[in-house]
Amino acid sequence: MPAENEVRRQIRAYLKKHKVVHYPIVASPYGNRGAPDFVGVFVGLFFAVECKRTKGGKISKLQQREAKRIKSHGGLHVFARCVEDVETMFTEARRSACPKTSSK
Repeated sequence: MPAENEVRRQIRAYLKKHKVVHYPIVASPYGNRGAPDFVGVFVGLFFAVECKRTKGGKISKLQQREAKRIKSHGGLHVFARCVEDVETMFTEARRSACPKTSSK
């Protein structure tokens, strides 16, 4: 059961490996509470990733509100407990950005 820092490290390695434009958000007393761990751009869409440990990582009401806010503006957001959660978000984004055309 990876700790949240390990999940964050794995996701950052995945983003770097696939050359996804991203920025880690560092928690500080002067930052925005509820801000996700990573933000970036993928297929022209803003995305945010909030990392959680595999078991027991609680999602706060503030984090839920921020996720809803990001999505309401057309952005992508995922509460990620593993790299696969981020991959799924990107796969769905690709499908939305490049829908298949029906053949006639």
